[in-house]
Amino acid sequence: MIVNWKPRQIVLTSAFVSALFLMPDDGKAAEWKVGMSSPQIKELQQLLKEKGFFTYPTATGYFGTITEQAVKAFQASVRLPVTGIVDDATYAKLKETAASTAEMKIGSRGNNVKVLQQNLKLLGYFTYPEITGYYGTMTADAVRKFQKQYRLPVTGKADRATLEKINEAIVSSKPQPSAPKAGINLTIGSTGSKVKEVQTKLKQLGYFTSQITGYYGTITANAVKNFQRDVNLKATGVVDAETYERLMGKAPQRKLDVTELVADAAELLGKPYVWGGQTPQIGFDCSGFIVYLFQKQGISLPRTVAAIWSVGTPVSSPSVGDIVFFETGKSGPSHAGIYIGNRQFVHSGSSTGVTISSLDNSYWKARYLGAKRY
Repeated sequence: MIVNWKPRQIVLTSAFVSALFLMPDDGKAAEWKVGMSSPQIKELQQLLKEKGFFTYPTATGYFGTITEQAVKAFQASVRLPVTGIVDDATYAKLKETAASTAEMKIGSRGNNVKVLQQNLKLLGYFTYPEITGYYGTMTADAVRKFQKQYRLPVTGKADRATLEKINEAIVSSKPQPSAPKAGINLTIGSTGSKVKEVQTKLKQLGYFTSQITGYYGTITANAVKNFQRDVNLKATGVVDAETYERLMGKAPQRKLDVTELVADAAELLGKPYVWGGQTPQIGFDCSGFIVYLFQKQGISLPRTVAAIWSVGTPVSSPSVGDIVFFETGKSGPSHAGIYIGNRQFVHSGSSTGVTISSLDNSYWKARYLGAKRY
């Protein structure tokens, strides 16, 4: 008997192909690269974290640009082609070096030591001016201080437990929650003390050039519109609760994820100072650096230091994620950075590029104006 048989058509979805691709049965990595996600990539990130290359606080299982940069750094350290893609050779080398890089101590050197020093510097424990990549007595002392602070065995060696705790501790404090918004709605025709308050503040900021009358007319409305445009609010010309609080510097735009903020800032250390710069590809001036990092959080800030100062909420002492301001030339705020804890802030300095400095440094201490929250 003859049976008419046709081969069954199999449709492979992209998800199914990815699953096949990401989970080989021979223990090899195949090719992992930007855009992929799987439990195996989470294990990859953990391996890179243990060696000090992956500095994001948690292993996510998603292969993004942070993972790509960590892979490139590892590949460079073991003299593999720097592609940012985890092929079989890279994966094998990661597994091969797991034991040797699980613990760093005096005499160790390489990129993993640089990452360790950078993280300890972010936390305020490593005070040597340069990131050297050599694990000497100063690095060991920094590790001991950290271990003592976090109640780990004080060995001076960066073992797996210490490295994991360092990653967890990069950001430990959160900004305080803001007060509820006040109900307010000032528009053309409004009068009273609130209108005078708004006009006074707009005049201080250079938006309102007429006499302070307490009457909300078209001149006041146009000044409000210009302010709203500059701080990326809808330009209605009406002072609602959000506009009022931004104008008076009383409320943050939205909740800030300080963990991601500091992690993003750490990736930019060493970027050059460029007047007017606001991208990693070109470089940053001090306000461009801050605007770029806050924009990654979905938070829009004005472009100049003086304008950023004018819309922030003053705080008596800074917490991680607050912006600290300095008077370096003319009267008023002219330089700023992001506070990262332990009396340290990260900023783009004209002579240093993106770097970490101490509020206790004699230069910055003498010029410190205060801190504000956003």
